[in-house]
Amino acid sequence: MLPGLDKKNDVSDNANRLDIDRLASLGGMVSEFVHEMNNLVGGIRAYAELEVAERPADANGNLKKIIDGCRWAGSLAQAILEFSRMPDKDIPGSVDDAIAGVLGLFSYRIQNAVRMRYSCDIGGATPPVALSTVQLQIVMANLIKNALDATRELNNPEIHIHSEVMPHAVTVTVWNSGPTISDTTMGRMFTPFFTTKSGADGGTGLGLPIARRLLRQGGGDISVANVADGVAFKVVVPLAKPQIDVSKPVLSRQSYNLAGCRVLIVDDDESIRRALQLVMTMVGKAQAADTCSSGEEALRLLEHQSFDALLLDLRMPGCSGQETFERLAEPMRHRVVFLTGDIDPAAADFMAQSRQPFLYKPFNNHELLSAVKSVAATDRN
Repeated sequence: MLPGLDKKNDVSDNANRLDIDRLASLGGMVSEFVHEMNNLVGGIRAYAELEVAERPADANGNLKKIIDGCRWAGSLAQAILEFSRMPDKDIPGSVDDAIAGVLGLFSYRIQNAVRMRYSCDIGGATPPVALSTVQLQIVMANLIKNALDATRELNNPEIHIHSEVMPHAVTVTVWNSGPTISDTTMGRMFTPFFTTKSGADGGTGLGLPIARRLLRQGGGDISVANVADGVAFKVVVPLAKPQIDVSKPVLSRQSYNLAGCRVLIVDDDESIRRALQLVMTMVGKAQAADTCSSGEEALRLLEHQSFDALLLDLRMPGCSGQETFERLAEPMRHRVVFLTGDIDPAAADFMAQSRQPFLYKPFNNHELLSAVKSVAATDRN
């Protein structure tokens, strides 16, 4: 054995362990980050939608951009959360939506710099697959970013994305016109922490290993090959099993009217409480919308007041939304709509058992009023 080789390997192993520890710590912080960000974005979106409702349609261009930005921020936060949890359940997703979302994310790098082409062999939408759209976005983001990096120095860079539907799967090929890959690099591309990138834009060496792990969890896989005039990555994703349609009916704007309803809003974030209060009274025309900043305060208020609907934040300091719900009298439990900026597996199980509607922040005012209408109608009809 060469002198110093063991020491070099020890240094490399220690660095890898530090990277893993750092990523594990980051994963533990993600839930808190997503919760706080969704509270912030949820408040901004609610206020923007209130302004849209009060202004002429032709004066809402910038406000609608704010609302679209909030929607994208919420989707991004959810993507970060799902990525950190690495779910292993098959959740039907859309290849088309995943690719469109990633191309939008990288539009600033694609504009006027790369000849980008996306084609599909069936001329319509690809069928649902056994990975969620968010998981597919993680996979496609890695492949498209790598393709952009590989073609950065070329005079006429090209990237082609092609999807094809097979009897039991959808395949997606991402081809770029960059330089071919050596056999040595090819053999290590899916090894954690292996990267050929350096400098400020250096990679972590985790993108492709994570992409392969996600695909294999869903029964798919990924491969890479040098082809004519470039490099091609091929992704295989199994088709999803047939799903039962559980979509909620969309209420008309006329059914927004909550006249005569008394709503209680329980959330530890003051901006969220105020925004929801305005939506209930100004848009929903509720008779009253009272607010509480904690579960304890809400339980005390409910001892001597009655409400037709209860908007209950799931994650609060002290008495959580779950504990508050469990301490409610039985009739009031049926009037609850849960609000949350983060759903961990335990919380998801609890809400499934409660059989009450929930809204994931940042939601829009239509979703909010529809949910309140559905629970308020339980005892009023």
